[in-house]
Amino acid sequence: PSVPLNVPVEGRFLTLVLEWVSFTAEFSDLEDQDPKVVQFREEFWDVSDQDSLFGLLTSADLLGIRSLVAGGVQVVANMIKGQSPEQIRSLFQIENDFTPEEEARHREKFQFVSSD
Repeated sequence: PSVPLNVPVEGRFLTLVLEWVSFTAEFSDLEDQDPKVVQFREEFWDVSDQDSLFGLLTSADLLGIRSLVAGGVQVVANMIKGQSPEQIRSLFQIENDFTPEEEARHREKFQFVSSD
């Protein structure tokens, strides 16, 4: 029987969510470092573009699939790890809306965050 979902999730993302849920249900007894789990996650998160990554993350969040959200957030964290604010802006195509003065003030205030 079919169950209607009153959640705005695109079919392509729902397919991926179901793939994730099916795998995690079938192999729930395996450890995170099991080769089968590692391979599945590497292949699953080999997402070709940011729109797909964030669409999948949004869908997982709307459907309440916390393990999928956590996996996606880790992928995003790995993308920005070690990147400068400028590199992160470029990666995500975010316009810098700080004035030079505001940017200098933030750099001074949060200098402990810098990897320089």
